[in-house]
Amino acid sequence: MIKLVAQKRNECYLAVVAMLSGKTIKQIRYEAHILCRSLGYLTYDQLWHAHNGNWYKLEKVLSTRYHIPFWEGCNGSRPGDKPDECTPTLDGRGTIEIVYIGGTAHIVAFENGYVFDSIFDKPLAYKQWLKKLNTLHPIDTVKVKRIQC
Repeated sequence: MIKLVAQKRNECYLAVVAMLSGKTIKQIRYEAHILCRSLGYLTYDQLWHAHNGNWYKLEKVLSTRYHIPFWEGCNGSRPGDKPDECTPTLDGRGTIEIVYIGGTAHIVAFENGYVFDSIFDKPLAYKQWLKKLNTLHPIDTVKVKRIQC
């Protein structure tokens, strides 16, 4: 079973990699740090705030290394595209990408009907997770997409 991992600011993707790979968040942070240095950035946070294609290079390396979906929407879209919203079934394990109107995004892990969101303190059933998410962001501003690992 997936172990819920706490994240620091802007580390939702790193937390998901840790949860789905079975590695610790410390190990994944270290790998991300090494990759950031190879791309010319001192820290992961600096790379994340650059808002350029290098973040997707880092993501692609870690996603490939740990067999985690690379932010593809249900229709195979890439960041910047406007994919159709999908209805998650949450069988097996994988990731859910949440896109807020205005461009902010968040990613979480799921396994057998439970969502492992590093901003909450425990795994939640999908509907319970959506309800808690709605307390943070009005649900009409959220698009939820499912990706199966």
